[in-house]
Amino acid sequence: MKLSLFSLFILLFFIACDNTNTITDSHNKNSKHLTISKAPIASLPIAINHRIELEFSSILDRESVNSQTTYILDENNLSVGLYLGVNANKIVFTPYSYLKPSSSYTVVVTTGIKDSNQSSLSEDYLYTFSTLSDNVDSSPF
Repeated sequence: MKLSLFSLFILLFFIACDNTNTITDSHNKNSKHLTISKAPIASLPIAINHRIELEFSSILDRESVNSQTTYILDENNLSVGLYLGVNANKIVFTPYSYLKPSSSYTVVVTTGIKDSNQSSLSEDYLYTFSTLSDNVDSSPF
């Protein structure tokens, strides 16, 4: 009798352990979000002709990268005209014209951007930067 109770206890212990691991694994898969893994240093001013690159944790869904989900705002909260380049897990922001010298700008990436698995950012990403004064080299890239 003791042996069968002990065997039953061991069996229930292993079943309980298996269920816990399965629940944990399932929860982690559902909570995975897209993240930005590499961005410029916000405290450093950039040249008025500088491109901005953001690197993400996984391959991006190109269709989700557009002027509604990724953009740059100037000091007056007006959108800056720019070309959005997407290369695997990177977005390159290239303004159509030079940015204003000694000015503040904000890069906005919304939760509308998705990766190839349709995961999104957990919240909007904001990157505020300033430009150098106008006495910098403003020759084309």
